[in-house]
Amino acid sequence: LDNINSVANEAIDRSATCGVVFLDGIGDLNDTHIPLTNIFMNRSMEPAHYLSKHLVVVTTFSRCKREYYREARVRGKKQKRGQNCLSCSDRLSHEPSPLLQIRWLRLVVDEGHELGKNEVDSGLAHFIGEIAAERRWVISGSPTTGDEDDQNFNADGLDQLQRLLRFLRHPTYGLKAVDQAKENWDLAVKRPFL
Repeated sequence: LDNINSVANEAIDRSATCGVVFLDGIGDLNDTHIPLTNIFMNRSMEPAHYLSKHLVVVTTFSRCKREYYREARVRGKKQKRGQNCLSCSDRLSHEPSPLLQIRWLRLVVDEGHELGKNEVDSGLAHFIGEIAAERRWVISGSPTTGDEDDQNFNADGLDQLQRLLRFLRHPTYGLKAVDQAKENWDLAVKRPFL
């Protein structure tokens, strides 16, 4: 931990950034020596220009859900009025979530099994997939979830793994059209495994 703090402090000294910002509190990182800025859940999302000044921005699925629901409400209202959500007028009248306004160097999803549980076309998974990032990581101590006694447990677990590869934009099992990526996965991995 001391080595990490030393490297982080050197990086902070060499840059014009503000260090680390935690959008949902600092959890068990309270004892680190990295300069921390806390923005708790009860505050609204900070603007993109503020977030872009930090080396690291840490958020949670809860924050992503809140941002997704905010986006969905605005898009839903516009669709009711007959407006295309992707039109220029929409972009001018509604600022997208700050998470969507920045091209991140690295997007790390902790508790990645939560992402794998969601179907590919679910709103939250789609929202997180829309976040622009050069590199994508998934961290999880339990990559698949479900009832081990269920006869479909292995099949469901393999489907979850394929959804994670879709988030990671794997060239064969994630970047192609949803149906094509799923079909490739089923033929090459799922069917032979089961």
